[in-house]
Amino acid sequence: VTTLNDSVTQKETQITNLNSQVTTLNDSVTQKETQITNLNSQVTTLNDSVTQKETEILNLNNQIVNLTDSLNGSENQASIITSLQATIDVKNDEIDLLNETIIDKIIEIGQLCERPSLDEIQEGRIGSIVLRPNQQDNTITIDLTVEESTDLVNWEALETIISTTLPLDEGKKFYRFSTK
Repeated sequence: VTTLNDSVTQKETQITNLNSQVTTLNDSVTQKETQITNLNSQVTTLNDSVTQKETEILNLNNQIVNLTDSLNGSENQASIITSLQATIDVKNDEIDLLNETIIDKIIEIGQLCERPSLDEIQEGRIGSIVLRPNQQDNTITIDLTVEESTDLVNWEALETIISTTLPLDEGKKFYRFSTK
């Protein structure tokens, strides 16, 4: 019964830790959804701007047609058409730039939609170890054993064990241990 109670307690601790991870993931998803909504709004604005620029180009094309019809044979016709064509070229360049911006935003949306894996959340970097604090007193205990070898293949533990218990403050903390 004691073993079962200990197992139940261990499982409850694991469930609590997993619930905490799920909450963290849900918060991350909510934040990314907000970012996606903002990016979608930017894409809509850029699409509206593209539509407006295309309308301006259509109007300029109509003006070119009207000027061409009304100034048939006029010496000023070439300079006016050249000027309008330059304006159209500028508008086309603006549309190209807006299209590139839309593509960049779509790529950003795709990247934000990718959820991090549980390993990516737990591991700070290669070689990192995640320690879970003692729930009763909010501490972590680190035990180090010392081993020796004469051939670097067979290792024997010495009777010396180095142990320390660290109290943790509230909130997330990161610790690094080194030897001297």
